[in-house]
Amino acid sequence: GKRQVVCFTGLRMVGLAVDSGELLWEHKFEAYMQQTILTPVIWNDLIIFGGENKATIALRISRSDREFSTDVAWHCPGLRSYLTSSVVIGDHLVGFNHSRKNLACVEISTGSVAWTSPQIGEHVSLVVAGRKLLALNSNNELYAIEATPRKFEQLAKWKFGDAGGTRAHLALSNKCLYMKDTVDLLCFEMASSDSP
Repeated sequence: GKRQVVCFTGLRMVGLAVDSGELLWEHKFEAYMQQTILTPVIWNDLIIFGGENKATIALRISRSDREFSTDVAWHCPGLRSYLTSSVVIGDHLVGFNHSRKNLACVEISTGSVAWTSPQIGEHVSLVVAGRKLLALNSNNELYAIEATPRKFEQLAKWKFGDAGGTRAHLALSNKCLYMKDTVDLLCFEMASSDSP
C-alpha cells in the first residue's frame, strides 16, 4: 500500500518511502566491514535477502494503519550467499550457496530446499532466460540449467574466453548474452528467448 525503495544499508535492510525518503521499516543485518552486497528479492509480502555467508532470510512486511512491522517468516541455512544475488523462478528462489559452492533451489513460501546442484565454481552470477537458468562462474564456464523446481538438470556447459577469469555479472539483453573476462567483452546472439 506504499511505494517504497527496499535496499541494504551497511548494517540493515530498510524500506524507504519513494515520495519522501521516510524510513518505513528496518531490519538489522550486521556484516563484517558492512559487506551487504546482495540485491533483495521481493515476492508478495516477503523481502528475501542474505549475505556474508549467512542463512538466507525471508522477512514479512505488514502494515497496520500507518505503521509498518517486520517478522522473520523463515531462515534457510541451505542457501548461504555472499556475492551472488538470487533469482526467482515461479514460486522458487535459486541462489549460489557460497559455503558449498553449489546452487540451491528454495521454495519461497516455506524456505525449504527443493534441490541442490553439484559444485560449480568459486563465484557465480545468475540470469533467467526464458525457461532456462544461466550460471556463469569465475572460471569462464557458462552453465545452462532447466529452470524447474523439480530437480537440478544441467542442459549444457560452455567455456569461453582466453584471458583470465571473470567476476563481471552475466548480462542478457535483446537476445544477446554479454560476458566479460579480464580483457574482452564478448557478445553471443541467442537462438531464441528460451535457449542460449
